[in-house]
Amino acid sequence: MNEPNLYTVRQDGELQAGLPVSVDLASLTGKKMLRRSIVCLFELFFLLFVHAGRFKADPRFAWIPFDVTVFFFSLSVVTGGFAFVLRTFRFTKLSIRASFMGVALFAFIALSYCWTPSSVYATEKIARVVVLTQASFLGAALIIAQSTENVRTFMRLQLLFSTWVAVEVGLDSLQSSGGFIDAMGGGYLGEGLNLAIGGLIAFFAAVTGDKSRIRRVAWGVVAMVFAYLLFQTGARMALFVFLLGIPAILVQTIECSTISGIRFSRYSARAGMVFLALVICLLAYTFFASNSAMTLVRVRVLTVPGLGASASVRLSYWIAALDLWLRSPIIGHGIGSWPILMGFGEIRSFPHNILLELFVEQGVLGVAAFLALLWCVLRIRGRHRLVRSPFQKRSLRSLLLAVWLACFAYAMVHGHLADNRELFAFTGMLAWSGGELK
Repeated sequence: MNEPNLYTVRQDGELQAGLPVSVDLASLTGKKMLRRSIVCLFELFFLLFVHAGRFKADPRFAWIPFDVTVFFFSLSVVTGGFAFVLRTFRFTKLSIRASFMGVALFAFIALSYCWTPSSVYATEKIARVVVLTQASFLGAALIIAQSTENVRTFMRLQLLFSTWVAVEVGLDSLQSSGGFIDAMGGGYLGEGLNLAIGGLIAFFAAVTGDKSRIRRVAWGVVAMVFAYLLFQTGARMALFVFLLGIPAILVQTIECSTISGIRFSRYSARAGMVFLALVICLLAYTFFASNSAMTLVRVRVLTVPGLGASASVRLSYWIAALDLWLRSPIIGHGIGSWPILMGFGEIRSFPHNILLELFVEQGVLGVAAFLALLWCVLRIRGRHRLVRSPFQKRSLRSLLLAVWLACFAYAMVHGHLADNRELFAFTGMLAWSGGELK
């Protein structure tokens, strides 16, 4: 008599003890590949949606008869819907909690439309923030953050996109005789952020890669190329956030040997060597570079009285924002109110600081909702949890934190809620719990 099959098939394709069923392995493999393909397509379209503003104004794409942002947003919604229907994942508690807090934040931003003095600009901004920016957060939190493979795939796609930006910037810098580099029509600031993210991913690969030494050295060289291009664009903040993100990656080389002490892992020496080589190269370039390095020229401007036109304007905006916030500290003046209160009229304007923007337009309640969301995805439960967790989980989370820090620091000096889709996408990705890594 044949022995009954006492296994059932879980949604992740593994077998577990259960009721007698017949297992069609070929069908199971096909379904798993289909599900994975759908998620990969979603991540590709989602990435292009988040970064659409970086290339949609490129003259080479002027022949496209529709809005690129809306197009990739629609494809993301469709493929994301298929991912839900095919049940390609299970929601984690952290992602559900983070999504709830994100929806609450955007709901309050939308509610502030009721008391804003703006009409035209407020209507435009609420559509962009509540639909596009919120979609950037929810897509990352509800789909990408559900598995380690999803996060890794998105990081690979992000590196490919950053490499595309690097190639365009490099070719444009060869033909440029100085000044800002806007190789793709999206502005040098957006290009600089993508170069910084690409450099951080390459640095991460050089530090944590377990492949051959040649590959690790190659990744270190790639990180230096990204850093070199950051000197050319004129985006000084991008250079700063790149340097800011490196310590977050270096943290993952620390392990806890006892409850009260720490030790350095086998990756520490490698991380130190890569970091030292990067610093030496950057210092050498800073010392010997000509005045054609636009970013370096703009960094030097910060050392002279007046700080330069760009920094001084931002500083005046920040001072004005604090004064405006004190006039309505609890609920703010409503979405899109900044240009009206500043006397600019119904135009696209903002204080170039995401926290001050929330203070002015949504008040303390809006800032509290935003900080609560950040606390939800950033907090570390338990003493030494970061340094005692498995290396794979610790290293990938450190990369996510480094990229998030770069995006957040950028949002503190550039753009507004509708512009910083990268920040909210990586905030949603921080809802990844890494629970499947043991």
